[in-house]
Amino acid sequence: MNIKLRIRKTNVINLFGLRVLLISFVIMIFNLAVYGQTNIDSTAKYEFENYYKVMINYDTEVYERENAYNLINHLAENGNNYAISFLACHLLQLRGVENNNLIEKGIEYAKRSIDENILSVSICLALYYYGQNEIDKYYEALLIGLTNESVKVELGYFLITGTSLISKQNGNNPIIFTRYVDTNEGIKILEEASGLNNVEAKFILGKMYYQGLYIVKDLKKAKELFTDCRNHSEFDFFYWHDEVEEYLEDLSEI
Repeated sequence: MNIKLRIRKTNVINLFGLRVLLISFVIMIFNLAVYGQTNIDSTAKYEFENYYKVMINYDTEVYERENAYNLINHLAENGNNYAISFLACHLLQLRGVENNNLIEKGIEYAKRSIDENILSVSICLALYYYGQNEIDKYYEALLIGLTNESVKVELGYFLITGTSLISKQNGNNPIIFTRYVDTNEGIKILEEASGLNNVEAKFILGKMYYQGLYIVKDLKKAKELFTDCRNHSEFDFFYWHDEVEEYLEDLSEI
């Protein structure tokens, strides 16, 4: 699942900040996939999903969504791991909020989620540290969650380029941390994610093969990877959707 969704024109009310909700929404989907392989109480899942669906439904009244968000907080306080992992990511992505208690709560929830083996949350913790310029902690948080395919994409990209993929996607000017660069290891990790059918990893590798950047140029391999992207179930919402189509058009004779 991609950490950045491709948004089409729509009329929505920005309740908590669209970017924050997008990141939290996708992380929640990661967690549902993880929970589906465990023995988590189905009642906890049902309770969380009911409130979450109300919170992101922009056809409902603002007060209803605010109430749903408050109820999710109540679930977290009572140990609901779905709510805890969601709020960990949500709180850690709040930018410009002068409330250290919220950040501390987000870190606490992230660590509790990781202790429960919900490793996808580690990417939220990592991005918080990246935003604070605490790069050692960012790197360590990614290593904790490395079994998760989306964490693989973030870490692989970071090792190749020295910068955060998700931070770049969200419009931040990339800072390159060259001392972490390990191109071969980064490519290896991206290939692992691509082998797990991660559409982002396939695109990044495809672009590298297309450009001959960090890797030997191979247009046939690039076309294969871009075709895999187009055939992926998430392609309609893919961040680089239009670029994939442009590359495939250019490679049509290959």
